[in-house]
Amino acid sequence: MLFLIGTILLFCIIYKDIDSPLVFKFGMAYLFFTFFGSLNYGYDYFFRPSKIDLLREFSIAFGSAFGLSFIDVTFLKKKED
Repeated sequence: MLFLIGTILLFCIIYKDIDSPLVFKFGMAYLFFTFFGSLNYGYDYFFRPSKIDLLREFSIAFGSAFGLSFIDVTFLKKKED
């Protein structure tokens, strides 16, 4: 369900040509989530086919995507003028 909502939101953002830093971070988080989720699922499909747990797969992907998308908030300091 989360994937479907994210896809619909991303298509609306692209259609309306919305450009802001938050939208860019959302798009990057969505791409990372999709990539890591597919990677985790593929790994378990080939190496542990009897223990595929989709909740585990996508919770790891969600955490990784969220962390990578907002890493600048924690580690990069904002330049003051």
